[in-house]
Amino acid sequence: MTKLGKYVADLPNSDNRNKIIIKQILSTKCFNLIFVNTLHNGGEFDNDYIDHVLLDNAMSVRSSTTAKRRRSTVKNWLNWVLSTATAE
Repeated sequence: MTKLGKYVADLPNSDNRNKIIIKQILSTKCFNLIFVNTLHNGGEFDNDYIDHVLLDNAMSVRSSTTAKRRRSTVKNWLNWVLSTATAE
């Protein structure tokens, strides 16, 4: 685990901890592109766009089947980001 990971793991569940996690999530190209696209779509996810971004940018995603499975994870994380950001 990285130093940052250890630091975050030791933090209580708090706004500060959530901000660090959100910053790290959105610092990745895939999540950032999909997040911006979702905001431009009024908070609605574009499944085809998500699959396209994952296939083009995530080295571990090499098939549309894998992209569809990973899409669910991406959407769940971004739903958490959106709900956490709007709660603050």
